Amino acid sequence: MQSRFARWSLSGLLAAAAAFSGVPVLAAAPALPGGPEAASSFWTPSPADTLAREEALYRQHIFTLANPFFEGRVPGTRGNDDAADYLQFWFERHGLAPAFTAKDGKPSYFQPFSPQRLRRAGVDEQRVVLPGGRELEPTEDYSVLAYSDSGNLTAPVVFAGYAIEQGAGGYRGFVRGPAGSNGLGGKIALILRFEPMTSEGRSRWADEGWSEHAGLLPKIRAAVERGAKGVIIVNPPGAQDPRASRLMRFIEGRAEGTVEGVPVVMLSQPAADAMLAAVDPQKRTLDQLRAHADESGEMLPLGEQGVTISVKINPPGTTHNVGAVLRGKGALADEYVVIGAHFDHVGYGDFGSLGGREARGKIHPGADDNASGTSGMLTLAARFAEHYKSLPDDANARSIAFFGWSAEESGLEGSAFYCNGNMIAPADKHYLYINLDMIGRLREKPPLEVTGVGSAGGLEAWLKPYWDHAGFPIVAKRRAPPNSDHASFFNVKVPVIFLFTGLHTEYHRPADTADQINIEGAVKVLDLAGRIALDAITRAEPLVFGAPDPTPPADPATPTEAEKPAPPVAPPAAVPAAGPRVDPAPDPLGDGAQPVRSIGGVRFGVMPGDYADDNPGVLIGQVFENTPASKAGLRAGDRMIKWNGKEIKTVEDWTPLLRAQKAGDVVDVTYVRAGLTLDTKVTLEARRD
Repeated sequence: MQSRFARWSLSGLLAAAAAFSGVPVLAAAPALPGGPEAASSFWTPSPADTLAREEALYRQHIFTLANPFFEGRVPGTRGNDDAADYLQFWFERHGLAPAFTAKDGKPSYFQPFSPQRLRRAGVDEQRVVLPGGRELEPTEDYSVLAYSDSGNLTAPVVFAGYAIEQGAGGYRGFVRGPAGSNGLGGKIALILRFEPMTSEGRSRWADEGWSEHAGLLPKIRAAVERGAKGVIIVNPPGAQDPRASRLMRFIEGRAEGTVEGVPVVMLSQPAADAMLAAVDPQKRTLDQLRAHADESGEMLPLGEQGVTISVKINPPGTTHNVGAVLRGKGALADEYVVIGAHFDHVGYGDFGSLGGREARGKIHPGADDNASGTSGMLTLAARFAEHYKSLPDDANARSIAFFGWSAEESGLEGSAFYCNGNMIAPADKHYLYINLDMIGRLREKPPLEVTGVGSAGGLEAWLKPYWDHAGFPIVAKRRAPPNSDHASFFNVKVPVIFLFTGLHTEYHRPADTADQINIEGAVKVLDLAGRIALDAITRAEPLVFGAPDPTPPADPATPTEAEKPAPPVAPPAAVPAAGPRVDPAPDPLGDGAQPVRSIGGVRFGVMPGDYADDNPGVLIGQVFENTPASKAGLRAGDRMIKWNGKEIKTVEDWTPLLRAQKAGDVVDVTYVRAGLTLDTKVTLEARRD
């Protein structure tokens, strides 16, 4: 795909970049010393003139990427696309080859994927029309549910009761009449929420709340399996549940899944009664249908007049990882050293902003987070492009790859997509991943933090001389919390290090601007990363991945504010929580994906990770503060495998079990952390509506 920047004149682009930065644009990047130097030659910082030239190039990149033109670089926007094009332009400019292969088989710098926020962006079109032409009002009479797919049909309605295949006391749903006239084939299924109730509107099968049979998605799927082409959900009248008085919103239910090819809507009780009056020859009311379903699972045909349901869900949006490679030589050429940085940020603060209500709608430039790391990655790409030109023909050198990740802020999604089956080489051919995230605020306190040095045998000892010769304070930690893209590589057993200069009061706020960046300090950090990478491309000793020992030497303490928080939305492939404890996160803003912190009548307090994860169990992507899960010691990256001794393989297995619990229940949770199987007891609390 051709870069939009390529359609600009080159002089125009460079002039624009120079205007952003206030410095002349470099025609060429400086080269690192090459050749078979002793390892000690990599330990000391590069010459001052080299660093000065790279400061100019770095300044150009940081002032460009943090410019308001890019509108905070949030995935799914022009600004994010233009930032991706900017990376491609400079990879091409420096002569790096595309890292990926497009669907048409051609080389590409772009790796497209659909992050969670763009997979189901919302409802594009919606209509529900009753016989006689009355069109119901969205949000007042009905809502489209997150279980819905796009679809358009006009069909008769069949009442399927509570749509529970088999419940307590021999209750069976989907019972057909003697003549079979009440089948669902080609029809719209009208389904009641919850489960058979007493005259007081409480469950007949649970002492408190609802049983595991009350889940909506199994009901919808059961109806579709029996031929239903559309589904209408309605709250049963008289139900003693605070949710029964309102329509569900589209964002609710996403944690459980969707039903392909079938529109699913929820009608209000008055709208449902209006529909019954229009279609049912017997003019039965919703109260009468509920009374029937409380006693029997027999389905009831509601006449032959058709109801129209038309739903169009926005197609999945895409963003792109951007990658380029310099091919190595000799016996090591098929192995890769990888330098990566995420280039996305939070746009206008619609999610992820820490600036409060007044920051909403304002551009969050994301200079430090993470134009700083992206600029460092681009600067190193220029450096290594020159170095690789000078490699002798008989050299043994690993290939080196440079990646700009998108959708890190929503849960490491870009790097996780790459690592989960979309790598340019097998994971065991990735020698080392170096992550640059927030490298723009170097200072005495807190010092530069380098985490992950215990992720491979011998890594810590190899790197120690670099810290000793750096010329500025460094704290190295064996463990790396799962708070940036290195976590995705760790999860597939690639050795990692993560360079990070610490938090500040401008973090995730509109004030994170390029003029706040310590450019000289950032170049010192990228120089350190570059020298480690240069050493790594020819290093003979293997790096054997190994999670830190359960009882390693204590990591040196650093101020709490130095640690970058975990992303606000669960990573699709989170790292096992073997590192320092990541404090439970506050609830994210309400317009993102919804955590499964409350189901049924109880509150648990986690956001699952990847709902499509092939590994058995429920991966915990995020734990919310002051919840039963956080109080029980569960952490992001843990994988729950049993619930009260019952094996759970998927989120769909787990949610009915959680739904069946009541406030005050103590459940035994078995989970895996860093390869260890552990148990904890969780005391569930009442949900907060």
